[in-house]
Amino acid sequence: MFLYISDLSKREVSGEESAHWWSLRPKVGQMYTITDLQGSKAVVEIQEVQKTNQRISFHIQSITKLPPKPPRILFQAITDKIYLDKMVEVLGVLGVEQIYLFEAQNSIKLTPNITRLQKIILRSNEQSQQVWGTRLDIINTNQLWSQAQHIRPVVLELSSKSISKPQNSESTSKYSVLIGPEGGWSGSEVNTFNQHNLNFYSLGEAVYPSWLSGFVYFSRILS
Repeated sequence: MFLYISDLSKREVSGEESAHWWSLRPKVGQMYTITDLQGSKAVVEIQEVQKTNQRISFHIQSITKLPPKPPRILFQAITDKIYLDKMVEVLGVLGVEQIYLFEAQNSIKLTPNITRLQKIILRSNEQSQQVWGTRLDIINTNQLWSQAQHIRPVVLELSSKSISKPQNSESTSKYSVLIGPEGGWSGSEVNTFNQHNLNFYSLGEAVYPSWLSGFVYFSRILS
């Protein structure tokens, strides 16, 4: 498990940012790996533990800067709250760099709790030892189409249609995927995807719930 700190130039952590540190019951002399989730990680030794004011001081032994990976981007139609919680947790484990939530025509009406979801993602990134964090944003329909034209995601077909495995091409990036709601894509949405020359992809005969489909998709692409 890595521990998050927003700024690697700091030599102490406190407040809300230290919550996960305290869960490990830190002691003077213990060694931990910390990350800013912006590509850097450091090995640190605990120097002082101040329980009364919730401060932990440390000394940095070494710092490593890692190159970015090919960006993995998920466009996800909004689903039930409990499923959004599960979705961001498992995608954080895979190190998906960006999650865009949007309201599709068949989405349920829900305003996601971004603060709560970001906390779940942070914990997931720490536990899976990611050094590049997962960003989360809500976008509207116009922003969705603008991003889709630029990034060229694969459009996931949640039915059992037989569609070939996506390949990198000028028209589509297999490292980004667009997933609809449980009710499926509307006819007008499918027409828009076709107009933008986006490729469709199916996960096969098994029909996965919308919130889990992104995890299944990226697991296959990365294997």
